Amino acid sequence: MSKIIRLENVCLDKYGKRILDGINLSISAGECCGLIGANGSGKSSLLSLISGYDWASEGSVWFCGEKFGKVNLPEIRKDIGILSLSRTPEFSKRLTVLELIKTGVTGTIMPASWLKSEDKKASQKAEDLLEKYKIQHFKTRRIATLSTGEMMMCLLLRAVAGEPKLLPDFGGKFS
Repeated sequence: MSKIIRLENVCLDKYGKRILDGINLSISAGECCGLIGANGSGKSSLLSLISGYDWASEGSVWFCGEKFGKVNLPEIRKDIGILSLSRTPEFSKRLTVLELIKTGVTGTIMPASWLKSEDKKASQKAEDLLEKYKIQHFKTRRIATLSTGEMMMCLLLRAVAGEPKLLPDFGGKFS
């Protein structure tokens, strides 16, 4: 089976502190795995690194045979469906739900319409998902107005919008 993720001797430094040290990991297509560890042990940092939101200080990261640093990151991110409330601050609070979901198709954190390159495929995919899950009434709402549950639902649609090969879940406590 082909490797979807491969990390070789990966280290991650943030704010002058070593967060990950010498990580070697290989995940095959179709494989399901989990990360278990104490708070602050680097689980979310590892997922952020695998998803291309952080860069290894040392070592190498590959996604579907492509080495990070030598790939078009938005193209790679289309194949990685991120589902994370901790990543929402990176999105402009002015985004509508429709624009948020479209970023899952384009692999960016900024909608194509803001970049003057409207993508009809992204618009149609986002509209279809909103209709399929019966939340088309959210379409024009700003993401800043969503409850935590509504935001999670919209982030899930964003995560699957690009039909990803990898769907990392950053987890969290839900009461």
